[in-house]
Amino acid sequence: MSTELKEETGEEEGSVEEERENLYGNVYEFVGDFLARIYATDISQQRADLRWCSHWFHHAEAVARLEACWKAFEVLRLDPGTGASVWFRDHADPCMTALTRPDGPFRGCSDTAHKTPRPLPVVEPPAYLFGSLHT
Repeated sequence: MSTELKEETGEEEGSVEEERENLYGNVYEFVGDFLARIYATDISQQRADLRWCSHWFHHAEAVARLEACWKAFEVLRLDPGTGASVWFRDHADPCMTALTRPDGPFRGCSDTAHKTPRPLPVVEPPAYLFGSLHT
């Protein structure tokens, strides 16, 4: 922010970030206290079209996606206009669709049992890939 703009608005650099507090302290609170209630459904008999794992926090993909969803929520909830709609359309619904699809990260789990997915296989990249490209 330019000095002139700061003087006109009376705002100091970083003041918006410092004033904004998250509604939820972390992704685990966000999922347990909010998202699980918003997307409430009976999964006691896992449906063919929807999978969920009560141990979602043991799935790296779920944690990464849900943390991104939570961070977007914390920003967009402050938008008094279309923030909630944008959050559902651009973040929550795509995130939950990716996580709960039949072939998604919870495919081996049930409402009472968790199966840790195996990581994708990788091999060590050749050393020359880490060298300078400008030799």
